[in-house]
Amino acid sequence: MKSPGVQCYLIGAGPGDPGLLTIRAREVLAFVDVVIYDSLVNESILDHCRKDCERIFAGKRAGFHHLSQDGIHQAMIENLQAGRTIARLKGGDPFVFARGGEEMEAVDAAGFGFEVIPGITSGSAVPAYAGIPLTHREWASHVTFVTAHERKDADKSRIEWKRMAELGGTLVIFMGAKSVKIWTQNLIDAGLDTETPAAFIQWGTRTYQRCVFGTVKTLEASVRSAGLSSPAIAVIGQTTSLRDRLKWFETKPLFGKRIVVTRSKEQNASLRIMLRELGAEVLEIPTISIHPIELPADIEQRIAATQWLAFSSSNGVEHFLNAYCDGHDIRTLAHLKIAAVGSSTAATLKRYHLQVDFVPSEYRSAAMGQEWPDLDRQHQVMYVCGSSAEADFQNAMESAGYGFKRMEVYQTKEGIDSSSQAAETYRDQGADWLTFCSSSSARAFHAAFKKDVLDSQKLAAIGPVTQEQIEKLGWSCTVMPEISKLDLMVEKIVEHETSGSLQ
Repeated sequence: MKSPGVQCYLIGAGPGDPGLLTIRAREVLAFVDVVIYDSLVNESILDHCRKDCERIFAGKRAGFHHLSQDGIHQAMIENLQAGRTIARLKGGDPFVFARGGEEMEAVDAAGFGFEVIPGITSGSAVPAYAGIPLTHREWASHVTFVTAHERKDADKSRIEWKRMAELGGTLVIFMGAKSVKIWTQNLIDAGLDTETPAAFIQWGTRTYQRCVFGTVKTLEASVRSAGLSSPAIAVIGQTTSLRDRLKWFETKPLFGKRIVVTRSKEQNASLRIMLRELGAEVLEIPTISIHPIELPADIEQRIAATQWLAFSSSNGVEHFLNAYCDGHDIRTLAHLKIAAVGSSTAATLKRYHLQVDFVPSEYRSAAMGQEWPDLDRQHQVMYVCGSSAEADFQNAMESAGYGFKRMEVYQTKEGIDSSSQAAETYRDQGADWLTFCSSSSARAFHAAFKKDVLDSQKLAAIGPVTQEQIEKLGWSCTVMPEISKLDLMVEKIVEHETSGSLQ
């Protein structure tokens, strides 16, 4: 809901895990006209924006500014003056070691109203994802946040390291990657015990999070040896010693694995969620888009002459029923029996409160034709499918003498936005797994990335038809579930990864 008189929303995007975005932030992103975002914002968060929302990358990181701070102020003010509602999206919490306060001062000086939507600060979230509590009844009753990145034009450091060393508790240091040697020595010189446990966490809360542990004395050497850099959080204090017992994020079975999801944007949520729950980094590269086909004007007459509706996919179910119920009486379907090519299609029908009468043992259209119940050949079967559906079912039914009508309710278009951030990441860094849930997704991905798919990358197929297409393209399928279901495909990926780790 838009706040009266507010044209600008300062939003904390959280520390990196997109699941940590607040509900209020999602609400606002859904209606703003423009979003200006920083490089530490997980780009999947932008999926909550309207399709026509303008996205402006501020790209502000140490050593490189896509927009200067003055440029960010100017971009905000110009859009506000043009009558647009904007979101200024910053990593972590915008009022904790960020310049959110300065930016809202500029908005206020220009005469515009604003609202601040806090985010989960990396100072608490990153240690939590590393298994480090900031407080503990035995060791720490207070926490101190400090930034090691100070103004370059300051005459001297305003950080009172002696007081930090004397205070005890837990010390959390932001933006200290480039100066680990300096601030660890400052703490030691200020009297902090050199054996005080310390941790350094890069890319915290993301599935490529990396951690090193040691003491204040050894931390700089450990960071240098591991090649860690910003963005990072350092934690100093006794609670870091609990890491071995309390780590949970990095123990997930797919932690550190980058997995490409190639389903259409409308369909990828369930697979993305399953993989992220298991610790994977998900690159969403939709290879196909689904477009509805209008139902014929005489659809009710066709339905009246039909005894069976057979659905090829969940897409077929949703596009047909949504279109039919939009202009027709659902009770006109009451006389029909219903078939579904697989369990996921059957589950979608059940969500519409429709009972499924027949599902073949093998989840493919050819099997549906081979296993079709022995019924009166006068029965008319209407096959509800997409424009690219195979003709196997139709051929089998017509050979058996059944009346058969094909009803195409959606069109699948192959193609990839090769300029997307996910596509660029894949080209630059590759992936551990590619997942394919249809032949069309495999063909489209091959057309766009055939030079980028390496032998070391593993491929998962949802079923035998998709596997056959993968092999026709010259690739090798690593895993395929016995039953064509998303959760079983994910189980196969986990099984392959965990069995390999035990060898």
